[in-house]
Amino acid sequence: MNSKHWVNRNILYYYLTEFLNNLFFLIPVYISFQNQYLTLTQMGLLASARYILMFLMELPTGVFADLWGRKISCAIGGILDALGLFIIVLYPSSFWIIVGTLIRAIGESAMSGANTALIYDTLKEGGREDEYVKIAAREGIFTQTGLIIATLSGGFLYSVFQTLPFLLTGISIALSSLVYLNMREPHIDTIKYSWSAYINKTKDGLKELFKNTYIKHLSVYFMFVAGISWSWMTYLNLIFINSLGFSESTQGIILSSIRAFNALIIGFVAVKIFSFTKKQGAWIHPIIMGLGALLALIPNPLINILAIVFLMFSSTLRFNLLNKLTNEVFDSRHRATALSALNLLLGVVYSVIVAVSGPLAEVAHPKWIFFWTGIVPLPFIIYLVIKMKNNYYLVKNKL
Repeated sequence: MNSKHWVNRNILYYYLTEFLNNLFFLIPVYISFQNQYLTLTQMGLLASARYILMFLMELPTGVFADLWGRKISCAIGGILDALGLFIIVLYPSSFWIIVGTLIRAIGESAMSGANTALIYDTLKEGGREDEYVKIAAREGIFTQTGLIIATLSGGFLYSVFQTLPFLLTGISIALSSLVYLNMREPHIDTIKYSWSAYINKTKDGLKELFKNTYIKHLSVYFMFVAGISWSWMTYLNLIFINSLGFSESTQGIILSSIRAFNALIIGFVAVKIFSFTKKQGAWIHPIIMGLGALLALIPNPLINILAIVFLMFSSTLRFNLLNKLTNEVFDSRHRATALSALNLLLGVVYSVIVAVSGPLAEVAHPKWIFFWTGIVPLPFIIYLVIKMKNNYYLVKNKL
């Protein structure tokens, strides 16, 4: 097959899988749905347990992707993710919500890191890795389009039948598995499987995170920024907007409008932000996170919605900015394992935040959680930014 043709086809299928995997019709309703069966404390503990399971599975699935193929890992992950959702649809109860959520965790860990490594190594084998930022920006548009459509319609679907958003989400993820199987696996620096290879691959993937001073600080920066912003995007923002008294359908309209705005902005500024970050340092995230957290503390619903704009933007930007920064410093032989290890680290931060947030949200307004997660860590994050900037120029010729 012509090299340019298969690379272009993989890129097209990558866009399609990201669109399908982000048709999360359940976003504006799953807090209300789960709260019929679980308390906020139980929901927080379940979210934490989900990520603990993902911790345990991240490295094995990352190694699996490096040894047996990224597309196979993504396809299996999609099937398991969809299965977990179908269980929740068929058996809506506290027990089966827990079972389905944990099955989904295994599936998501199989896709985590492998999908990014699949497209990056596709570009690298085709000699087009310099296009990654532009492709990631375009992928962000497809991702946000899927999220906008699903979030906008999720509340209305919920009013028709409460499990309908979960069913449609599961179907779309299952379809993405079929698309993954039709992608071509890149063959850069692949090795054959053995148990010794598994152990060595795991060690090498972990070493990638700390192989020099710059990458060490970048890994810790990723851990905190991605972990905090992801807890906002997937959990705290939803509890926060639910506490403002909006109905599920109104929440869907607000969240989809914010996503549309974010997608539009990121589509225009992603490349410029990356260029700024490489020259001036990773200042964008701490600025946006701090501003969003401050606005969340002001007792005004309109200002609080503006806060959610910044809080969601910080998480969305991670996929366009932080993924590129980390991808370019990892060896292709260990990239999926290293990315899975990074996701494991961010999951540590995420799990602590959501486990503690559930009980706090039952005794205090959720806005105070943003103070502890968005304002208190800022000095440490700024310290990491300074260390990264100082060390980048010492190692950039080796990257």
